[in-house]
Amino acid sequence: MDKLSISEVAESSGTRVPLNFFESTMEIGAALDWLDNEKLAVAPVKNDKGEYCALLSVFDLISYAVLGKLPADCPGSLLPEDVPALKEPVANVVAEGLRRYRLPIFKKTDSIVGVMVEFSAGKHKVLVTDEEGAAEYMFSQHDMLKFMEDNPSSIPEDLMVKTGDQLGYLMPNIVHAKTTTPTIEILRTLEKHDMTAVPLLNGKGELAGTFSQSDLKGVSTLMLVDLFLEAMTFLEDEEARGAGRPLSLKPDARFGEIMLPLAYSGAHRIWVIDEENKVVGVASMTGVIKEVMKATVS
Repeated sequence: MDKLSISEVAESSGTRVPLNFFESTMEIGAALDWLDNEKLAVAPVKNDKGEYCALLSVFDLISYAVLGKLPADCPGSLLPEDVPALKEPVANVVAEGLRRYRLPIFKKTDSIVGVMVEFSAGKHKVLVTDEEGAAEYMFSQHDMLKFMEDNPSSIPEDLMVKTGDQLGYLMPNIVHAKTTTPTIEILRTLEKHDMTAVPLLNGKGELAGTFSQSDLKGVSTLMLVDLFLEAMTFLEDEEARGAGRPLSLKPDARFGEIMLPLAYSGAHRIWVIDEENKVVGVASMTGVIKEVMKATVS
């Protein structure tokens, strides 16, 4: 694995999506509407010097403008005029979280190892440039997983047969929410615990859905009012959203069985459930890539 370049892995993992970005001088509200129009949940940002300076998502913008600027007991209506921070520039969001929103940049001839290090630390995307530094495309954790799934010989057999239990994917007291929890409260939970998703449980405590930051795709300034909907109602309200369909597996699922749905489902994690459909752990793309890197990179 450590002998491969980024371009070799990228070419093997499929067609590159055209690079879309927005400017740091854009108002936050305008950026939300732009992301909605482009059907994106996240995109890179260029500063006033024309340099790529950050990777921001719908969640990041809402976290700054709504969660960070309005009181927790704000009324159950969020019209654009009720959120003054929507008029602030995106640059203010970037400045508040320079390290958190950092966009890793690599040349396409660089070793894939550097990208794997970033992915293992929780970054979901990196920017890839040509030899002169001109941006070409974004490379994601999904792309990395697709390559590994399509090239199983790149992964040691002893890792492929390890179970989720052996890999440490079981964990007690996973932070969760109920299907009836207001969406805005789930966003506060994600922010508080620095998480990207939570399992949604029904009245019996069983896994019934997933709420992730990516499910905010489609939330424009006019749709902020939807943040007060119950989680499952919110997820089912817009075709653009992920509908909260959870992926799950049992603790004895092997690494190869874990990797396949992550590579092709579009999900970033799979919940580990017991015989009673109770969540007892999670297997994430970040964790899978970290295991592969430990096993293949000298």
